[in-house]
Amino acid sequence: MNGKRRLPQLNPRQLLERIAHNWPVKVLSVALAVLLFLFYRISSLEERFFSVPLDLRINENLVPAGPYPRNARVTIRGDQEAVFNIIEDDIQVFADFTDFRREGVFRAPLQYHRQGTALNVDYLEISVEPVELRLELEEKREKIVDVVPNIVGYPARGYELGQYFVSPEKIRIEGPKSSVQDLRSIMTDPIDLTNLRSSITLKVGFETAPEDMLRFPDFKEVEFRGIIQETRLIRTFDNIDILVLDMDDEFRISSEIPEGSIKFQGTQLVLETVNPEDFSLVIDGSFISSPGSYRLAVEAEVPSDILILSYEPEEINLRVEAADETEGL
Repeated sequence: MNGKRRLPQLNPRQLLERIAHNWPVKVLSVALAVLLFLFYRISSLEERFFSVPLDLRINENLVPAGPYPRNARVTIRGDQEAVFNIIEDDIQVFADFTDFRREGVFRAPLQYHRQGTALNVDYLEISVEPVELRLELEEKREKIVDVVPNIVGYPARGYELGQYFVSPEKIRIEGPKSSVQDLRSIMTDPIDLTNLRSSITLKVGFETAPEDMLRFPDFKEVEFRGIIQETRLIRTFDNIDILVLDMDDEFRISSEIPEGSIKFQGTQLVLETVNPEDFSLVIDGSFISSPGSYRLAVEAEVPSDILILSYEPEEINLRVEAADETEGL
């Protein structure tokens, strides 16, 4: 003998009988092994959630007539390394409404397209929420409308908005017929002037209600330029005494001198600091050389930051006597 043990030879019938022996137990064992493998596989998968833009594909003559979700929630499951290498741009989610060519309310499933890093992953589960999108479609209209700045707040005390400019003054809008057909102008987002003391230039978008579903194909914003300047006011002081200056002491005014008034302009901050005592009307008495009647010009004297608009009287008639004539009476 050579020491080797010989295996028994089984004919096909005996082999089949052995395989079939206790076959329910064997099938159950195989099924249990498969389940254990799948459970291990599932428990070892990594899961991620992120939000991606929802792309609408619509017939060119139609537009959405109401709000709809602008993003979709994407869930991906796979090997840890593969899952965390995928970025939001690698999954494109869209709803295709191009088959609908008339106005109405329609439904379309959300679909996804893998691109970038996601293309190279062998095993990747992807699910998208919501599963379906309900969308109202309406005929598309466009129109040229005026841009109206939405100005809020007030400049600092003593300042005002002198003038403003918007560029461009008109823009083209697109949207559903029901929103566009009666529209004449579009307002900007709020432009706050609160406590400003100097001019401003800024870019500003448009204020629209979400349900209007308006688009701005040419300009997403306009330029606003506001000229902030000091507030200028006009005031009048009355009952101002008229003074005769530089008249020789040997003469005196024997006629009655009326009171006058001054109309002037200045910034609000300056006008709040002045009083009637800071204003005067004067006559140059150095021209008086002898007793008699004179018609002399009246001049207004005001603080340096004040602009004189008018004053009265501009001339006055005076009767002049010798001072000693009065003293001798």
